[in-house]
Amino acid sequence: MDRLIVFLISLAMMLGGIAARIEGDTKAEQLLAQARQALGGEKNLSKVQGLTCTGTYERTTGDRQLNGELTIDLQLPDKMMRTETMNPMGDMTVIVEEAGKALVPGPLFTTALLAAPLLAFALPREHAAAEVLPAGPLPKRTKHLPATGWPFALVAIAFALYAFIPSALSAHMLAIFTRFGIEPATVVLIGALFGPAQVTARFLEFTIARRQHPLVIARFAIALLIFAYGTLTFLGVAAPAAAAFAILFGMTNGLMTIARGTVPLALFGLSGYGRLLGRIAGPALVMQAVGPLVLAYVAERYSDPAALALIAAFALAALLCFAAIRRP
Repeated sequence: MDRLIVFLISLAMMLGGIAARIEGDTKAEQLLAQARQALGGEKNLSKVQGLTCTGTYERTTGDRQLNGELTIDLQLPDKMMRTETMNPMGDMTVIVEEAGKALVPGPLFTTALLAAPLLAFALPREHAAAEVLPAGPLPKRTKHLPATGWPFALVAIAFALYAFIPSALSAHMLAIFTRFGIEPATVVLIGALFGPAQVTARFLEFTIARRQHPLVIARFAIALLIFAYGTLTFLGVAAPAAAAFAILFGMTNGLMTIARGTVPLALFGLSGYGRLLGRIAGPALVMQAVGPLVLAYVAERYSDPAALALIAAFALAALLCFAAIRRP
């Protein structure tokens, strides 16, 4: 019964949203009719075949403010092209074009006709039974390292060194590739490879390398990034090498986001796990904050190859820290 109620509530919300949209469309049509009358009426407007509007805009994304130019080209009666031109990284221009189309309440239909039935009928409602330990002597506890001294210091330093890399590269990688002469459109496509590479690496880790120790996974991930830097160094910063770098960088980051939680658990155990992660995250957050600034300074003061070499140096230092840790 409760599942049916959830479904009916979601359906009512969708119908209410559609009704509100119809009412809003009616008001919009009234305002549009008044505007057409103010512009000279239907007789004069019937001769107009196109209209172009230009201007500037400001957009706030988190703590960043983006400025750009906006152009809207109208081809009457029902065609529109919206173009945004911005410089998010100072020396690279990004142009976003969007063709106009009729708006439909897609999210409402998705929620009511897909998500709501799944939530109402597909998800199990049973509670898992509490695990009961078998009678007799308790099983031997897995050996773990003490969360103090050199073992903990090496783990914290390794993750802090790595935290510098994605923070710095995410802010400057595309700009660096552009300055090496790769076409901006190609650079944007290269940047789009990062996300799928992360997901692929996590899937492979879950399906193929799930029995490997997390410390081995972390070492392998950092080694991938060092190999990616070597690819750029020996093949030159061209589109194929840059694409390979972005893919390997994405795979490294995908594996390291998992290792950030599994390595401390495997080495130090479950006791005080939350506090342990907080102690490890402190230095990493500091490195994430300074990463973009430091890499920008190195690229501006010295060169882009020096900036990439700095990334490789941090990766090598992190790999050495992980290599120095001995499994319990």
